[in-house]
Amino acid sequence: MPKGAGLSSFQLLYLQTAKENVQTLKGGLERGDIEVAYRNAHTLKSKSLIMGHQEIGNLAKAIEDTLYDVKNKTILLSRETLTTLANQAMQIEILLSKM
Repeated sequence: MPKGAGLSSFQLLYLQTAKENVQTLKGGLERGDIEVAYRNAHTLKSKSLIMGHQEIGNLAKAIEDTLYDVKNKTILLSRETLTTLANQAMQIEILLSKM
């Protein structure tokens, strides 16, 4: 059975837009555009939790929380922090690819 077979139209829309959000999030991180990365992490968190994808929602929330702290200058955006954020985004991509 092909990936996506049997998914509802809402689930298919979620999957498509979630993949777009994670790509935009990663691009924002790569360019140092914290605002773009933050907005996409927030959107991904919200839609994932609404659709019942708790693990993805929790990963996106962790990214969002870290970026919130970076935006508010309570933590510095170090190479280590960027690596952690990129790894979390990659985990989300892996989870989405299994749907």
